[in-house]
Amino acid sequence: MGLYVVERSGWTGVEQVREALALASDRSRSPQETALRLVWEQDAGLARPECNVPVFSSAGKLLGYPDLLDVEAGMVGEYEGEDHKDGTRHRNDVAREQLFRDHGLEYFSVVGGDLLNRSMVVNRILNTRARATFAPAAERRWTLTPPPWWVLEESLDHYLVRIGVASMLERS
Repeated sequence: MGLYVVERSGWTGVEQVREALALASDRSRSPQETALRLVWEQDAGLARPECNVPVFSSAGKLLGYPDLLDVEAGMVGEYEGEDHKDGTRHRNDVAREQLFRDHGLEYFSVVGGDLLNRSMVVNRILNTRARATFAPAAERRWTLTPPPWWVLEESLDHYLVRIGVASMLERS
């Protein structure tokens, strides 16, 4: 997409596309998750978090894919929409939160409607970060380094090239 914008620099709307691309993440999984990330970055003033990356225990067990992760602080942020209210899903969410906490990650969640009150969400993010451990990598009970058995995921760019979408975008 970046090449597409570079080659069409004089077109109407290209500047808005550049601005949107600067805010985009190819690892975002939902519009509300993206909205939470933008509150994190723009309103709370924090550095861009990792999005939906696999987090492992120091022993190599997959802990989960947090929506947002502040690696420096050791903080997880989750958006839990309407589909998270189901008994099984909610039970799994609670167990996953406990698993992250048991490994030293401080945790907050945002639910439907919370994003209408951005200042409340900013306070939740900043208060959670203030409680985080900021543990050095050598002292953490979690890691982003995958164990030897882990199969690396294909990036969005590689996927688009593989299915031929990237070349179609470059030709248009």
